[in-house]
Amino acid sequence: MTERERYLAKKYISLILGRTEKDISETSTVFNGNHESEMESSDITDVSSMTSSLSPSSALLPDTHPGVVRGPNEPRAAQPPSPPLFCAELEEIRVSPAVSRRGPLQVYEEHTQTWLKRWLVVRRPYVFVYRDAKDSVERSLINLARSQIEYSDEDPHDTPHSFRVVTQHRTYLLRSVAKEPASDLYEWLYAMNPLLAGQIRSTQSRRRHISGGRSLSVCH
Repeated sequence: MTERERYLAKKYISLILGRTEKDISETSTVFNGNHESEMESSDITDVSSMTSSLSPSSALLPDTHPGVVRGPNEPRAAQPPSPPLFCAELEEIRVSPAVSRRGPLQVYEEHTQTWLKRWLVVRRPYVFVYRDAKDSVERSLINLARSQIEYSDEDPHDTPHSFRVVTQHRTYLLRSVAKEPASDLYEWLYAMNPLLAGQIRSTQSRRRHISGGRSLSVCH
C-alpha cells in the first residue's frame, strides 16, 4: 500500500466513524524514508482493526448533513416539509382573423368621469381598444368569452344608446357616437353577442306590434 493510499484509507474510515478533522490531523504524520516500513506495518494493522469493527449490526446511518453520522438507535432529525409545487395552466385561445366590426365608440372613464372617444375592433372572442384608428398599440383588451353584456332601454336612468360590458376586473360603459345611434348600437351588440342582439330585436318588434295594434283599435 502506497503512502497516498494509506492516508486516503484512514481519512475515509475516520469520516465513517465520525471523527473530526482535528483527529485526522493528529493521527496523520509525515512519512519519511527511514520509517516507511515501520509506518506501513502499523497502518495496515490500524486499517484492519477499524474495518473489522464495522459490522451490519453496528452500521451507522448518515444524517441529512454530509459528514454527520448517527447510531442505529438514535432518532433521525426531523426533515423540513417540502415546498408546495405549482403547475401553471395554459389555455390557447385562437383569435378569429375575421373582423366582426370596427369603428368609434365612447368609453366612460370613472376616474375623470368623462367620455373618451376610442376605436374598437371586434375579433371574437376579443375586443381590442385603441386610441384612434391609426393607433397600433392595444390600450385595452376585453375577453367576450368571460364577460357579460348588459343592455336595457327601459331604465330612464341609463345613458341613451349605451350598453355595458362587465368583466372580472372592470365594467365598460360604451356609447354610440354615430348619426343613427340606434342602428349603430344594434350592430355593435350583434358583433359582440349575436344572441343578445337577436333577443333585443325580437323584443322591440313585439313592442311595435303591440303599440300598432292599440293605435288601430283607438282609430276604430
